[in-house]
Amino acid sequence: MGSGNKQLSVVLFGSYDAGLHPRVAVLRDGLEANGADVRELNAPLGLTTADKVAAASSARRAIGFLLATARSWMKLIRRRRGIGRPDVVVVGYLGHLDVHLAALLFPRSVIVLDHLVSLSDTMRDRGLGRSWLQRLLGVADRAATAQADLVVVDTGYHEETLPPAVCDKAVVVPVGARAEWVPDDPGHSDDALRVVFFGLYTPLQGASVIGEAISLLAGRDDIRFTMVGSGQDLDRTKQAASGSPNVEWLDWVDSGELPALVAGHDVCLGIFDTGDKAARVVPTKVYQGLAAGCAVVTGDTPAARYDVADGAILVETGNPKALADVLEELRDDPSALLAAGVAAREASQRFTPSAATAVLIRRLGADNSGPSSVPLPPLTVSAWLRWDVVGPVLESMPPGSVLEFGPGEGAVGVRIAQRHQYLGVEPSDSAGAVAAARLDQRNLSGRIVSSTDQIEASRRFDAVCAFEVLEHIEDDLAALRDWAGRLRPGGTLVLSVPAGTERMAAADHFVGHYRRYDAADLEALLRAAGFEDVCLTHIGFPVGYAAETVRNAVASRRMSGGARGEEPDKEVSSASSGSFLQPPALLGKATAAAAWPG
Repeated sequence: MGSGNKQLSVVLFGSYDAGLHPRVAVLRDGLEANGADVRELNAPLGLTTADKVAAASSARRAIGFLLATARSWMKLIRRRRGIGRPDVVVVGYLGHLDVHLAALLFPRSVIVLDHLVSLSDTMRDRGLGRSWLQRLLGVADRAATAQADLVVVDTGYHEETLPPAVCDKAVVVPVGARAEWVPDDPGHSDDALRVVFFGLYTPLQGASVIGEAISLLAGRDDIRFTMVGSGQDLDRTKQAASGSPNVEWLDWVDSGELPALVAGHDVCLGIFDTGDKAARVVPTKVYQGLAAGCAVVTGDTPAARYDVADGAILVETGNPKALADVLEELRDDPSALLAAGVAAREASQRFTPSAATAVLIRRLGADNSGPSSVPLPPLTVSAWLRWDVVGPVLESMPPGSVLEFGPGEGAVGVRIAQRHQYLGVEPSDSAGAVAAARLDQRNLSGRIVSSTDQIEASRRFDAVCAFEVLEHIEDDLAALRDWAGRLRPGGTLVLSVPAGTERMAAADHFVGHYRRYDAADLEALLRAAGFEDVCLTHIGFPVGYAAETVRNAVASRRMSGGARGEEPDKEVSSASSGSFLQPPALLGKATAAAAWPG
């Protein structure tokens, strides 16, 4: 792919329309912000998504679509002559046909398909559910993703819908929002709570839920709605609103004027449908609302819970009363509204074009940003010894998705996130906050969540890591089976545990260990959990053993303040174990030197 030693050359290619679909512009801005030289080879079809969908409804419209595609392709072929060989060709939104032309015109370039939505999903959402058409479009989706070298999707849950053979080349790039959505002055006032919805009235939006909420709030003159857009569910939404006087219906707002319109509102609404597609997407309007500093209210779906729960207010999907209740609370509690706006602006920093595309740049092997100005967090001596073994394992894996259980303050997680799409599950709020801040400081795309409840049960990862975690879990076999279920076929579990049952001592009790492990017992446990190819390595002697002696001495002294012989509460101890004897940043080189040679 690309090389980190030179500027990455990228061509944005296809029949996309960046004016209608801002996702393409976000990719362009982000690639440029990350140092790529980006040119566009673009010949828009002149058709909206609705026009393209309509092409499936009649032979006449299908012929019109094919003629428009032919004209666009002829322009692309002619203009190709003035372009050399780029490192990367990014095929823009709804480019499921364009990707095949790109592969023909640029046979030696890396072809990246922005698979923001699938054709079959789009047709289903627009009400064209004919079985033969769904099968045909499913074939087109699979052919497009098979043709591409990398497939960009917007959420990890969308990634799970891809065929297994495609998952290895998938890259999750959030939709994000351009800088134009960040207002100089939001211009909010206190006379009423102003709520905006904008977009196409398709089933995915759940717009009729908004309509019913409007009806429920018809008696609140201090809550006013602006509803922007058109589509198949518009009439149904208006009927649900029951003629409420507190709503303005706008068929259209120019894309250049839309950011200012949204920023002038207090609340931006997302999607509220209960369907499968809604569960795995976070729509563009949510990211744009975050950037605008609005309080964003959207459906409580797995994708939203994972991506934007820290910046948006999530309500039960399909429930107009829940939506109405939240809007009333925001109107009646100015502090809650203010806090929601602050949370939105903070969360939006993860979804700038630069931040959103950083993982794609790394996947292309073209991160020219150089070393981060923020040094990597230090590791303990024992962690350095462990990293000398597990680091090369993770580095040898192709960039992919990694789930880490119990990352503590994230010193290892930051290192993993430099190469992989990273997710850490840290139940300790204090340790998790440190880990999340460390990721943010380095502009890494990793996330920290507090519970597996925030991860869709069906989501799978290329690797699962757990370093000094298993010994904190009473039912370790059940935990291993759960972790195995989080892996894709052929995935890797990277695990470390304290060795030697006879060496159970003060530090183990202080941090909430249930046990230590002997090699034979650990191998048997792993095989019982379903792992077949087991490789065990013993690390730490003699430096790690010396460090353990120090930890035991410190733990004994700290426990001496309590009742003699009384074992600490394991749950409380485990929660704080990720911060036990963590070195300050200034000792990073010292602990690395102490661990040499690992």
